[in-house]
Amino acid sequence: MDKISADFQAEMRANANDLFEVLITLTEGYTAESIKLEGAKSLMKNIIQAKLPVNGINRIAKNKNVVAIEKDSSMGVM
Repeated sequence: MDKISADFQAEMRANANDLFEVLITLTEGYTAESIKLEGAKSLMKNIIQAKLPVNGINRIAKNKNVVAIEKDSSMGVM
């Protein structure tokens, strides 16, 4: 899927039973509610954060109003 990087797809396959924190970029004007994604947190106008299982990530990637899905990486203090 073009919406998910090859590296993240490989990580999801290797850890198929895990939950992943992801950032989801939506088409302008869409929200978590409009794509039926409960429990997501709006970070910016068209970017939401959610914790999803692999099948949930793959399901939401099929939505035409989802532009990209990437793993949310925590930034630590140096």
